[in-house]
Amino acid sequence: MKWERIIEGIGFMFSAAAVLAAMFFSWAANDSPAAFEDMSVAASVKTNVFEEFRLERTRVRELETVQLTQLMNDPGVNEETRLEAARALNEMGRQMEAETTIEGILKMRGHEDAVVTVHAGSVNVVLKTGADDKNECAFILDLVLRETGQTAGNVKIIGV
Repeated sequence: MKWERIIEGIGFMFSAAAVLAAMFFSWAANDSPAAFEDMSVAASVKTNVFEEFRLERTRVRELETVQLTQLMNDPGVNEETRLEAARALNEMGRQMEAETTIEGILKMRGHEDAVVTVHAGSVNVVLKTGADDKNECAFILDLVLRETGQTAGNVKIIGV
């Protein structure tokens, strides 16, 4: 189906961006430690990687929303495809709501930076600090399970 190819394309864009970022950090790590530290400080002054991720996530979601809305409104598209586009748009809304809720609660709990991604079979919680605290991780896991309905095996809490 056309919408599946669109969503796959968007997923490919995320994957490509992740690979490029990994390649950059791998290359940078091979430089001298002092040079890498200087680059890290300069990068953190210019941009916040968490904020940059959120902006990119918003941009991609806006693109997905436009494409799914076009599918739903296209008179040349069959009814089944329209309904599937509407379901995908509805699911994206639920995922966005869960991400916003979890990120907001984590911020209120003192997490300076946290990014949450919710997908059909997985949830990732990326934290700047606190991922090594077992009690905090237990709280976060409980929160994610409650907000998303996922099982514990589908949740990853990642510290950076």
